[in-house]
Amino acid sequence: ASQADAADVVLVNHSGYVINELYISPCSLGQWGPNQLYGTPVESSRSLVVSSLAPGCYDLKVVLPPWNSCVLNGAAVYKNFVWTITWSTVTESAFEDCSRTARTVTVARRPWLPPWPPY
Repeated sequence: ASQADAADVVLVNHSGYVINELYISPCSLGQWGPNQLYGTPVESSRSLVVSSLAPGCYDLKVVLPPWNSCVLNGAAVYKNFVWTITWSTVTESAFEDCSRTARTVTVARRPWLPPWPPY
């Protein structure tokens, strides 16, 4: 994406745990790319920006201790998209149900149209 049109994903960690894995994939790709946090863990009360993405629809996955994951399908990323991970997200991932956490859904669900429900 050109610098003027580029989009950013901001991962905000308020979980109380260190996050070591974040994956970002275009909605239509159907597979995860590389770990965006490789070598750069996000400590609790910190954030990290993945920048220079082409604006569009993305699936996001974060792996939370101890190796549970939450997936956000169909995120509309057009400028600064912020995904905040909280203690509640960690708890729900342990039960393999992130569907009650705002703007997250389980892996089994696919993007909806429009890419986000009205809140």
